[in-house]
Amino acid sequence: MGQSLNRFTLLLLLVSLLAGCRPEKPIEVYSEKKPADIMMVGISLRGNTTWTIKLVNAREKILAAEDDVYTFASSFNFSADPSNPEWKLPESWKKLDVVKPFRKATFEINDSPDPEQRTQVIVSELAMGQQSGSRDQTIAENINRWRKQMRIDPVLNYSVKKSGEQVEFSAGDLIVPYMKKVKVGGQTMYFEKIEGTRPKVAASAPFMNGMPNMGMHGDIAKMMAAKKEPQSSPPPVPFDYDVPAGWQPADSGSVSILKFSVGKGESPAQVSVSKFSAPAVNWESTVTMWQGQFKVAKTTGEELQKITEDISSDSIRGNLIRITGKDDKKGQSLLGVMIEHATGKWFFKLQGPDSTIDAERKNFESFVKSIQFRSDEKK
Repeated sequence: MGQSLNRFTLLLLLVSLLAGCRPEKPIEVYSEKKPADIMMVGISLRGNTTWTIKLVNAREKILAAEDDVYTFASSFNFSADPSNPEWKLPESWKKLDVVKPFRKATFEINDSPDPEQRTQVIVSELAMGQQSGSRDQTIAENINRWRKQMRIDPVLNYSVKKSGEQVEFSAGDLIVPYMKKVKVGGQTMYFEKIEGTRPKVAASAPFMNGMPNMGMHGDIAKMMAAKKEPQSSPPPVPFDYDVPAGWQPADSGSVSILKFSVGKGESPAQVSVSKFSAPAVNWESTVTMWQGQFKVAKTTGEELQKITEDISSDSIRGNLIRITGKDDKKGQSLLGVMIEHATGKWFFKLQGPDSTIDAERKNFESFVKSIQFRSDEKK
């Protein structure tokens, strides 16, 4: 199912389904040269947590790495710590020091002198709370989102008549049975190779439905960083805000809508702003994810309430928490805020060395309190 299903393909598939037998894989008819790029994705649902593996590059590079990716995935061992599995890297893979929301690890698997030709394998974890849909529905929703990122049509639900009765086929029925299945830590990870045109910027993290397009803002941020000029147009957010002195705009990346670099010298920190619309993304699940990133024990319920502070102004009210890292994250901290609004759930983070977090905390809180949602935004 690497490419968009055309009508003839769909007809052949539905006829097979109605006849009571599934083909080993949907029959696909190509009228053009195969797309040059492939996004290879794996997704595994483990209780209320979802793990994904993703890489995207030119067709020949992805196909060359395919077997190593399956071997890497099958090496996951969750027995010691469900939030920090152990794994075995293929010999040529190199771990990168990348810190981003939901990102557990990033690996580079070739050393091309052209950064655009390098392949990165991204491992992500998302604590989603109670899943509202079935396994197949959740997988299908994410495959369709990734298909959209590769600029191909989603696989839709279909209904056909059989003996005068309407028979329904969900997108999950048309996707999941044909995915590559790999045993990962006692569960199954479902893999798909999606053929299309790779995104110009990094794709969004899993389950980020309703996220705005980041490409334009990322380009603006890069130009600003290069020219060191004030921002000439407002960012794509539904609120106004005041930027503290000394904060410099930074490339927003794949998940953050706004990002700033703060602090000087060898102790910089980052401020990021993100919006999530998925109902299962809430304060507790997000704090759990942050605690996992900073190697801190999970805190929920009444214990979480005790360490959660209120942050408010005339225009906003939210939750604030500080998380101080342990083990290999010792010396690093995070200040996180969640604000619920009609436009979605907004998360503000300041993360970096302890000393910079201490020095910039007042500025960060002032920044959050300066948020003024515009009344003309759609509610």
